[in-house]
Amino acid sequence: MTADIIKVPDFVTMTAPEPDKPIAELAIALVAMFTDDDTLPPPRLVTLSVSGQDIDMQFGNTPDTFHAMARWAARFGGTVTGSHTDDIDGKPAVRCQVKFTYADVHVKAYAYVHTTSTR
Repeated sequence: MTADIIKVPDFVTMTAPEPDKPIAELAIALVAMFTDDDTLPPPRLVTLSVSGQDIDMQFGNTPDTFHAMARWAARFGGTVTGSHTDDIDGKPAVRCQVKFTYADVHVKAYAYVHTTSTR
């Protein structure tokens, strides 16, 4: 069996891959993030992923969630983005999210906010 050889251009700076953080380290980052500013609105669901090396936070589906996400974005950086979609029941919704990095861990906050608009 022959392997394809890929020539990496000289302008690409090669780095060594970062070792995966153990779940305990992700959990420590999560706790630190919540205690760093305990006035932020809490998510409904938090997922830690060793394979993804990230933290996902799901927020509620009411319009006040837009403001909750804006507070997280203002505190930790990032932009609240949204796109029209339907929820799992086929109701109109806006999927909004904020992505940022905290303690070298990628964090994504997201929500499916129910809307009265048909788009």
